[in-house]
Amino acid sequence: MTPFFSIIIPTFNSEKTLDQTLESVSSQSMRDFELVISDGASTDKTIKIIESFIKKIPQITISSKPDSGVYDAINKAIEIASGKWIFILGSDDQLATDDILKTTAEYLKKTTEPFAYGNVLVRGNSSLLHEGQLYDGEFTVEKILQKNICQQAIFYRRDIFSRLGNFNTRYRTCADWDFALRAAANFNLYYMPITISIFSATGLSSNNKDLVFNKDRLFLIIRYFRLKSLRKDFIFLRWEYYDFAKELFKKRQFFMGISAYLIYVIIGINSKISSKKRQKT
Repeated sequence: MTPFFSIIIPTFNSEKTLDQTLESVSSQSMRDFELVISDGASTDKTIKIIESFIKKIPQITISSKPDSGVYDAINKAIEIASGKWIFILGSDDQLATDDILKTTAEYLKKTTEPFAYGNVLVRGNSSLLHEGQLYDGEFTVEKILQKNICQQAIFYRRDIFSRLGNFNTRYRTCADWDFALRAAANFNLYYMPITISIFSATGLSSNNKDLVFNKDRLFLIIRYFRLKSLRKDFIFLRWEYYDFAKELFKKRQFFMGISAYLIYVIIGINSKISSKKRQKT
C-alpha cells in the first residue's frame, strides 16, 4: 500500500543531532508514512542511531553509500521513496508537533497543486535568521524571486519530480530554491498556515553562501519564467537585469546578454505604463 508521506532525511556523520530528529518522527500520531534515510557513508554512530529506532519506526529504509553532497543524497532518496507526498527533513531539524503530519494531510487532501508549504520555527541564529522567528508566511511570485521557502516547510507531490526534474546538484545549498523557482513558474504554490518543523539556523544552508546559484539566479529566472518575467511582479529586478546584461556582454555571451537587456528595457516600459495608469485613477 502506498504511504501518504515519504519523509526523507539526508545524513552524514549526524550523530550529534539525529536522535532528536528521529524522535520527532517516531512520535507522530499519524503513522501513514515511510522514512527514507539517505546516508553518505557516515563513519560515526549515525547508522547505529538509525537502527536503534527500527522498533519505533519499522517503516525505515536505510541507504548508506558515498554521495556528492546533500542534494545528491536527496535525489537518491527520491528514487527510493514511494509516498504520495515527499517531505525532506534535515538531520538537525525536528517536526514541530506530534500531530503535524495529521494536520498537514488534512490540508493536502484539499489541493490538486503539487507543491505545498507552511512555516518553520527557527532555532538558533544565523546572518539571516534569528531564534524564535516564524519563517516566513505566504509567498508571492515577487517574494520567491528574492528569498527561498524553507525546505523543511515544503511537501512535494511525488509526480512533480517527473515533471520538473530532480534537485540540481550544481547548487550546493540552494538547489531547493532553484526547484522552488521552477515550481513557481509552472504551478500555483499552495500555502498552509501551519508550522511544519523546527528549523536549525546553524545548519549548512543557513551559513554557507551558494556562489554558483547566486551567479546563475537571473539566468534561471529568465529560463523558467520566460515571458512571465516581463510582468509587474518583476519590476524590482530591472536594474539587476541591466547589470547582468553588461556582465554577459563582457563574457561574449551575446544571446543571453541581449535577452537580459531586452527584459530590462521592457520591464522599464511596463513600469512607466503602470505608473501612468495609477496616476489616471
